Amino acid sequence: MKEWVNVDGDGPRLTDLKGSVVVLRVWATWCGPCQKSVPEVKRLYEAYREQGLAIVSVHTTRGGNKAAAFVKAKQIPWPVGVDDSDKTANVLGAVAGKPDYYLIDRKGIVRFADLEEDELERAVKLLLAEQVEAE
Repeated sequence: MKEWVNVDGDGPRLTDLKGSVVVLRVWATWCGPCQKSVPEVKRLYEAYREQGLAIVSVHTTRGGNKAAAFVKAKQIPWPVGVDDSDKTANVLGAVAGKPDYYLIDRKGIVRFADLEEDELERAVKLLLAEQVEAE
């Protein structure tokens, strides 16, 4: 990340989130569907965070200078970072459309890539229902 807009320090590492179901959301303030989806993502976060859901948003590099103001205005509670030269988005292949969702299970394995928004809650419920065996 180039910077974290609502987190002090280096921000979260995916290894620190092992044991949680993680939604990695690639988005941008200039993207109409991204703006429109914020209330639904907030609802999802509030509904499932106590069950182990974590969300991390990655804003594209373009327009990243507006991310902090948007996050503050919309009171987004999960970590939001601005991508460094779109490195994260490019690795994920998040170029077809936004927002893009990637789901990582409790073991740290990417289980869904470029998931459609209308499938997001169903996928989150599926992964939250899985139990991780003690290692």
